[in-house]
Amino acid sequence: LRDVLGLTEHLESCQLFKAGLRYYFPAGDNSDITRRVELGGTIVPPIRSHQIDRGRFENMLWAQNQQDQIECWDNCSVRTIDLQESRHTITVERGDTLETIGARWVVDAAGRAGVLKRQLGLAEAVDHQAGAVWFRINDKIDIGQWSTDSDWRGRVPEGIRWLGTNHLMDRGYWVWLIPLAGDVTSVGIVADSKIHPHSGMNRFDRALNWLQQHEPQCAAAVAERQHLLQDFRVLKQYPHGCRRVFSSQRWCITGEAGVFSDPFYSPGTDFIGMSNSLVTDLIVRDVRGEPIEMRAEFYNQSYLSTFKSFLATYTNQYALMGNADVMVAKVVWDWACYWGVTALLFFHDNKLFDMEWATSMREELKRFNLLYTDMQGFFQQWANATPQPRMDEFINILNFPFMEDLYYGLNAGLDDQALKRQLTDNLALLESIADECKRHQSIRNKYGAHHFGARTPILA
Repeated sequence: LRDVLGLTEHLESCQLFKAGLRYYFPAGDNSDITRRVELGGTIVPPIRSHQIDRGRFENMLWAQNQQDQIECWDNCSVRTIDLQESRHTITVERGDTLETIGARWVVDAAGRAGVLKRQLGLAEAVDHQAGAVWFRINDKIDIGQWSTDSDWRGRVPEGIRWLGTNHLMDRGYWVWLIPLAGDVTSVGIVADSKIHPHSGMNRFDRALNWLQQHEPQCAAAVAERQHLLQDFRVLKQYPHGCRRVFSSQRWCITGEAGVFSDPFYSPGTDFIGMSNSLVTDLIVRDVRGEPIEMRAEFYNQSYLSTFKSFLATYTNQYALMGNADVMVAKVVWDWACYWGVTALLFFHDNKLFDMEWATSMREELKRFNLLYTDMQGFFQQWANATPQPRMDEFINILNFPFMEDLYYGLNAGLDDQALKRQLTDNLALLESIADECKRHQSIRNKYGAHHFGARTPILA
């Protein structure tokens, strides 16, 4: 958004800076935030990101498009899309009239309406079964104020907890607290439907009752502000797949109109950014007269393969969220994989989808995918074997030297050959982390037991 689309001014003036992701694992009845294992940072990360108020953001995009003399229609319904060899035709209902548009390319960015996916029968079920409810409160909810304990408050500078995407976690669920510009707070419950039935939270009164049972401090903060409720949204089954999203027949499906894995780790904007970059590349190449058949097929396979790898992060993993030992290691592992491979390649000209470069690194990328999937299975086995409780610890994710190196390496500006060497080194690091996790050795050997505690495997 900042570097490619040039939206720095909007982001820094109209949106809040994001102080990373912050996790609170369970302790007793979750009534005392100071007793919970806390995983997060102590600064606003140097590589800036933002808490996006989508209403503000989309209004800005609308105004910017009009300023750039792009014709925009609202309050419309797409009735039919006729895909043809030479030129496509779209019929749109605008008020009381039907209008027909001719276009060489059709891009479906209609979100969960999934117009093209439905029309072409491309919907694909996924094994991950989870639902969500979320709502906005027109007031600031600052998790950093949930205790007067001076030691707990002194761990993290004032305001950093509030600016983060906060996760309150226990078996089968997590609750988000996200600050938005204008002192608005987004609150969401995301849960494995097999453990926490969606029917128990699909209205605001039910959601509040659910919070009172599972997250009493959050419930109290919401209850005293329920008169400031702005809206309430429900998705019974949010993960979904798609058999094809890029076609050489000059149509594409991007964003949630195509696939969506899970809001945990906030990958949605990443997938939109990756997908939109590929859509743009195909259209530009076609306009230049380049053949796009092989490229469209490569993009489709690579993008959907990346999506399925992300799905493994979540499928049957929500039961682990009540186990702090396992989840701390899993979060660090997942972030190491993200910073060390996926984000690294995206920051370097989206090399994951560079057909020539990625083909030259096929074996390394295959090793990574197999390793990543294998470790997700390992975390499930580990959680079943070690249900040990942990309490009252603060873990700074950037205190691990390898995590700091991976994070700052995102902006290294490597050339193609240097990037290949870095990816190879990162893969070796990840294999080392996996080996150490599987041997259940302590982190004290290399990076200091005080970071994780003696029960957590080494992550080096």
